[in-house]
Amino acid sequence: MADENVRNLRNGTLVINDGPRGAAARSSMTIVCEEGNLNWSETSDVKVIKDRGSLSHMRLGEEEPVAFSFSIHYKYSMRSGAGEPLSPYECFHRVGGAAAWVSASPCGDVFTVNLKFVMADPCSTGDPETIIFREVPLPNISFEEGDESNELSFEGFAFHTRPRIYRDVSTSTESTTEA
Repeated sequence: MADENVRNLRNGTLVINDGPRGAAARSSMTIVCEEGNLNWSETSDVKVIKDRGSLSHMRLGEEEPVAFSFSIHYKYSMRSGAGEPLSPYECFHRVGGAAAWVSASPCGDVFTVNLKFVMADPCSTGDPETIIFREVPLPNISFEEGDESNELSFEGFAFHTRPRIYRDVSTSTESTTEA
Protein backbone atom coordinates (compact mmCIF):
# COMPACT_ATOMS: atom_id res chain seq x y z
CA MET A 1 0.00 0.00 0.00
CA ALA A 2 1.27 3.48 -0.89
CA ASP A 3 2.41 5.83 1.85
CA GLU A 4 0.04 8.81 1.79
CA ASN A 5 2.71 11.09 3.35
CA VAL A 6 5.16 10.91 0.44
CA ARG A 7 5.52 14.03 -1.71
CA ASN A 8 4.80 12.96 -5.27
CA LEU A 9 2.67 13.82 -8.27
CA ARG A 10 -0.42 12.38 -6.59
CA ASN A 11 -0.49 15.70 -4.69
CA GLY A 12 0.90 17.82 -7.47
CA THR A 13 0.53 19.94 -10.54
CA LEU A 14 2.48 20.40 -13.74
CA VAL A 15 2.81 23.99 -14.96
CA ILE A 16 3.78 24.40 -18.62
CA ASN A 17 4.85 27.87 -19.70
CA ASP A 18 6.51 29.61 -22.59
CA GLY A 19 8.99 32.43 -22.98
CA PRO A 20 12.55 32.87 -21.75
CA ARG A 21 13.17 33.35 -18.04
CA GLY A 22 12.45 36.92 -17.02
CA ALA A 23 10.25 37.68 -20.05
CA ALA A 24 7.57 40.25 -19.29
CA ALA A 25 4.51 38.42 -20.63
CA ARG A 26 4.41 34.66 -20.39
CA SER A 27 1.60 32.22 -20.98
CA SER A 28 1.00 29.09 -18.96
CA MET A 29 -1.33 26.21 -18.31
CA THR A 30 -1.61 24.01 -15.22
CA ILE A 31 -2.41 20.31 -15.16
CA VAL A 32 -3.75 18.95 -11.88
CA CYS A 33 -2.20 15.49 -11.45
CA GLU A 34 -4.09 12.48 -10.18
CA GLU A 35 -0.97 10.32 -10.04
CA GLY A 36 2.26 9.96 -11.94
CA ASN A 37 6.01 9.60 -11.86
CA LEU A 38 9.00 11.79 -12.60
CA ASN A 39 12.53 10.51 -13.25
CA TRP A 40 15.71 12.35 -14.14
CA SER A 41 19.36 11.53 -14.58
CA GLU A 42 22.26 13.97 -14.26
CA THR A 43 25.46 13.01 -16.04
CA SER A 44 28.91 14.44 -15.35
CA ASP A 45 31.60 13.84 -17.93
CA VAL A 46 34.59 13.19 -15.66
CA LYS A 47 37.95 12.61 -17.34
CA VAL A 48 40.66 10.64 -15.52
CA ILE A 49 44.08 12.10 -16.23
CA LYS A 50 47.10 9.83 -15.93
CA ASP A 51 50.74 10.70 -15.57
CA ARG A 52 52.91 8.00 -17.13
CA GLY A 53 50.29 5.33 -16.47
CA SER A 54 49.52 6.34 -12.88
CA LEU A 55 46.36 8.11 -11.78
CA SER A 56 47.12 11.81 -11.52
CA HIS A 57 43.88 13.77 -11.23
CA MET A 58 40.37 14.22 -12.60
CA ARG A 59 38.94 16.95 -14.80
CA LEU A 60 35.40 17.79 -15.80
CA GLY A 61 34.70 17.22 -19.47
CA GLU A 62 31.83 18.60 -21.51
CA GLU A 63 28.48 19.50 -19.96
CA GLU A 64 25.57 17.13 -20.60
CA PRO A 65 21.88 18.09 -20.55
CA VAL A 66 19.74 16.55 -17.82
CA ALA A 67 17.68 13.65 -19.17
CA PHE A 68 14.22 13.15 -17.69
CA SER A 69 10.89 11.49 -18.21
CA PHE A 70 7.46 11.71 -16.67
CA SER A 71 4.07 10.14 -16.94
CA ILE A 72 1.02 11.74 -15.35
CA HIS A 73 -2.66 10.88 -15.11
CA TYR A 74 -4.99 13.86 -15.03
CA LYS A 75 -8.65 14.76 -15.44
CA TYR A 76 -8.46 18.44 -16.32
CA SER A 77 -6.18 21.39 -16.91
CA MET A 78 -6.45 25.08 -16.04
CA ARG A 79 -5.49 28.17 -18.00
CA SER A 80 -3.90 31.35 -16.77
CA GLY A 81 -6.19 34.22 -17.78
CA ALA A 82 -9.59 34.09 -19.39
CA GLY A 83 -10.91 31.58 -21.84
CA GLU A 84 -11.19 27.86 -22.36
CA PRO A 85 -8.37 25.78 -20.80
CA LEU A 86 -5.56 24.85 -23.15
CA SER A 87 -4.68 21.25 -23.85
CA PRO A 88 -1.10 20.00 -23.45
CA TYR A 89 -1.12 19.29 -27.20
CA GLU A 90 -1.75 22.98 -27.97
CA CYS A 91 1.10 24.07 -25.68
CA PHE A 92 3.59 21.54 -27.01
CA HIS A 93 2.88 22.31 -30.67
CA ARG A 94 1.97 26.04 -30.59
CA VAL A 95 -1.47 25.53 -32.13
CA GLY A 96 -4.99 26.62 -31.19
CA GLY A 97 -5.02 28.73 -28.02
CA ALA A 98 -1.23 28.47 -27.72
CA ALA A 99 -0.43 29.55 -31.29
CA ALA A 100 1.17 32.77 -30.01
CA TRP A 101 3.42 31.05 -27.46
CA VAL A 102 7.11 31.99 -27.63
CA SER A 103 9.95 29.52 -27.21
CA ALA A 104 11.49 29.30 -23.74
CA SER A 105 14.95 29.26 -25.35
CA PRO A 106 16.32 32.75 -25.90
CA CYS A 107 18.07 31.64 -29.10
CA GLY A 108 17.94 28.76 -31.54
CA ASP A 109 15.23 27.50 -33.85
CA VAL A 110 13.81 24.68 -31.67
CA PHE A 111 10.58 25.45 -29.81
CA THR A 112 10.93 24.72 -26.09
CA VAL A 113 8.78 25.10 -22.98
CA ASN A 114 9.48 25.23 -19.26
CA LEU A 115 8.03 22.47 -17.08
CA LYS A 116 7.44 23.06 -13.37
CA PHE A 117 6.34 20.17 -11.16
CA VAL A 118 4.89 21.26 -7.80
CA MET A 119 4.24 18.57 -5.19
CA ALA A 120 2.23 19.69 -2.16
CA ASP A 121 3.03 18.44 1.31
CA PRO A 122 0.34 15.78 1.91
CA CYS A 123 0.41 16.59 5.64
CA SER A 124 -0.13 20.31 4.89
CA THR A 125 2.68 21.24 7.26
CA GLY A 126 5.28 22.52 4.82
CA ASP A 127 5.99 24.30 1.60
CA PRO A 128 5.50 22.42 -1.65
CA GLU A 129 8.49 20.86 -3.36
CA THR A 130 9.13 22.48 -6.75
CA ILE A 131 11.19 20.92 -9.53
CA ILE A 132 11.79 23.00 -12.67
CA PHE A 133 13.12 21.86 -16.03
CA ARG A 134 13.88 24.80 -18.35
CA GLU A 135 14.14 24.96 -22.12
CA VAL A 136 12.63 21.55 -22.83
CA PRO A 137 12.30 20.48 -26.47
CA LEU A 138 9.47 18.02 -27.01
CA PRO A 139 10.64 15.18 -29.25
CA ASN A 140 8.91 12.25 -27.49
CA ILE A 141 5.41 12.92 -26.19
CA SER A 142 2.58 10.45 -25.88
CA PHE A 143 -1.02 11.02 -24.89
CA GLU A 144 -3.65 8.47 -23.98
CA GLU A 145 -7.29 9.23 -23.32
CA GLY A 146 -9.01 7.00 -20.77
CA ASP A 147 -12.30 6.47 -18.95
CA GLU A 148 -10.96 7.43 -15.51
CA SER A 149 -8.27 9.92 -16.52
CA ASN A 150 -6.00 11.00 -19.37
CA GLU A 151 -2.31 10.10 -19.45
CA LEU A 152 0.51 12.33 -20.68
CA SER A 153 4.01 10.84 -21.03
CA PHE A 154 7.29 12.48 -22.02
CA GLU A 155 10.87 11.37 -22.47
CA GLY A 156 13.64 13.82 -23.33
CA PHE A 157 15.96 16.41 -21.85
CA ALA A 158 16.21 19.98 -20.61
CA PHE A 159 18.85 22.36 -21.95
CA HIS A 160 20.52 22.60 -18.52
CA THR A 161 22.78 20.27 -16.56
CA ARG A 162 20.29 19.74 -13.69
CA PRO A 163 16.78 20.74 -12.64
CA ARG A 164 16.18 23.58 -10.18
CA ILE A 165 14.71 22.18 -6.96
CA TYR A 166 13.46 24.04 -3.90
CA ARG A 167 10.95 23.76 -1.09
CA ASP A 168 11.04 27.06 0.77
CA VAL A 169 9.01 29.44 -1.39
CA SER A 170 9.95 32.46 0.75
CA THR A 171 13.68 32.08 -0.03
CA SER A 172 13.23 31.22 -3.70
CA THR A 173 14.53 33.79 -6.17
CA GLU A 174 11.61 33.00 -8.47
CA SER A 175 7.97 33.86 -8.19
CA THR A 176 5.52 30.98 -7.73
CA THR A 177 4.25 31.46 -11.28
CA GLU A 178 7.64 31.44 -13.00
CA ALA A 179 9.25 28.31 -14.27
